[in-house]
Amino acid sequence: MFLRLLIAAFVFGAIASSGSFAQRSIKKLSDFPDEKAILAEAKRQHKRIIIEAESQYCHYCKTMKKKVIDAPEVSRILSRDFLLVSVDVGHSKLPFGLQKVYRRITPSFFFLDSDGKLLTHYPGSWTRHDFLQILEENRKKKGENR
Repeated sequence: MFLRLLIAAFVFGAIASSGSFAQRSIKKLSDFPDEKAILAEAKRQHKRIIIEAESQYCHYCKTMKKKVIDAPEVSRILSRDFLLVSVDVGHSKLPFGLQKVYRRITPSFFFLDSDGKLLTHYPGSWTRHDFLQILEENRKKKGENR
């Protein structure tokens, strides 16, 4: 019995430390055939959309993902309340006409409602505490239509 518990703890620890829990909350733009599919998924899950502009060469994107996005408390809120779609701006254009407001800063976070309307955006990298505040400010208010 003890050996089974030890093995289970080891497997759970390996999965948790690999970031696979956080990975479930992050989708890539390529996961969706078009903007309509993103909207349909957000509506199906009753979530707001976050489009993250990132670059594979961006040090701050990598640091923020490792220290902020993958943090358990951030990942939990993202999974529960948001559909996070990551876009590598070196290879893809931002959806929903966001190129018009994009300031060429990575990372940047664009918050949209489930109809694809831009609500606000936050250019730059954030600490865990600050990003948690940003998420809290952008969660749906009670009584707001989903």
